[in-house]
Parts: sequence; C-alpha cells; structure tokens
Amino acid sequence: MTHPDLIVEQREAVATLTLNRPDKNNTVDAGMMTAMVEWLNLLAADEEVRIVLLGGEGDHFCGGRDPGPTRPDDVAGWSQVLGQIVATNQALASFPGITVALAKGEVRGFGFGLAVQCDITLAAEDARFSFPEIKAGFPPSVVMSYLSRWTMRKRRSNS
Repeated sequence: MTHPDLIVEQREAVATLTLNRPDKNNTVDAGMMTAMVEWLNLLAADEEVRIVLLGGEGDHFCGGRDPGPTRPDDVAGWSQVLGQIVATNQALASFPGITVALAKGEVRGFGFGLAVQCDITLAAEDARFSFPEIKAGFPPSVVMSYLSRWTMRKRRSNS
C-alpha cells in the first residue's frame, strides 16, 4: 500500500493525499495509482475520515499520467492501463465523505480527471487545466465519459 511518491497523512477527520514527484510535475505512474486506490478504499472504510484533500508537492498539482518506459503494444496492455485509470477515478468518486482537489500549476490529463472527480476543486491563480493528449491525436475519453455529469449542458433559447 505504501508508495514513496504518495504521501498520506491523517489528522482526525481529515486525510491528505499528496502526489510527491515534484521533479516530474507530479505525474502519476501505475504504482501510484494502485496505492491511491488502496488508500482511498482504506480511508473510505474508516468512519472517522470525512474529508480527503488531494494535492501535489511543489509547484504543480499533477502533470498527468506517466506512461512508463514503454507503451502497451496490444489490446490487453491498453485494457490494463485504462482499467487502472478507471479504478483510480472510481475510488475517488465513491469516497463517502468530501474530496477536495488543491489544484495549482499544471493540472493535465489524468490530473485534470482527478480534479474533476473531487467534490470540490480549489484552483490557485496559476492553475492551468489541459489535455495534452489531444495534440498527440488521443481524445481524453476517460475524463470526457464522466465530465458531463459535473457540467451543465447548454440551453437553447426559443427566441
């Protein structure tokens, strides 16, 4: 459950999860995602914990997902990657208390998704939300699949 790049602190009803890779803009790798899911599930089961603060060490909230040294080269590999992303988002979204994203600096891709999944997102003046995968020809499909639940649709005027 422990991971060197995820700091977890609990003080009574408030738990803090801090992404701790400031040298890499707090990009999240597979091991960090696994640790986040395990911690969020553990905190959800603790009746004392009512609030989870999610932040990043240093200047940035989260620079996105760190794909690791190699990209998957088959359907099974991509399925595992996407499954881990979805599991992390589900653990955050299903937390029974209040989740708060403390967004600052880069809030990119996977980090954007984390901020959206939190009940409250507090954005510093320097927070920059983006989906860099679009420039590489990949739509942010995972985030878009649940973003519509948190944003209002346009209304058309009959006039």
